[in-house]
Amino acid sequence: MIASLALVFLVGCGDSPESLVRNKLFSPRPNKDVTADPEYNFSPFTNTVWQTKTKTAIGDIKSYTGAYQLILLPPESFDPTDPKYRKIPDIKSTTVLPPGIRLRITRLLKDQGAWGGYLVEGVVEDGTKAPKTVYVDRDFLANVWWASKGPTTNTNWGVNPDMLEKP
Repeated sequence: MIASLALVFLVGCGDSPESLVRNKLFSPRPNKDVTADPEYNFSPFTNTVWQTKTKTAIGDIKSYTGAYQLILLPPESFDPTDPKYRKIPDIKSTTVLPPGIRLRITRLLKDQGAWGGYLVEGVVEDGTKAPKTVYVDRDFLANVWWASKGPTTNTNWGVNPDMLEKP
């Protein structure tokens, strides 16, 4: 009887195995800044300024963690009249920007959560009331190795010439 009473008290103590796994795998952790890591050769690409050649948008999009993130989007991600349009699920809002907006590339970040991919961060310097920090959609970049598998031997960073140009 005493043993079963002790068992009842012990079962109620601490976190369940399910909650431990859920918290460890799915709780948001800050992204790791790998900008200066020589493995990625991203430092020479930081602080480069580019100008958009097409209309773009800043989308407030729900990530896998449930948090919303600002992402600079190409027309195919927000304009239903674009022939390559692909609807983005869980988009809260978009702010459409005209061609000619300046984008400064700032950092390369490694996701520390369940996804584990890489993100390029930039700052939209005009076209909004104040500079906005955004993640840059991979369609703006020439080097897209960072999607979910991580770096390859191609670490020569550049932009997609159909989307961005030097101002």
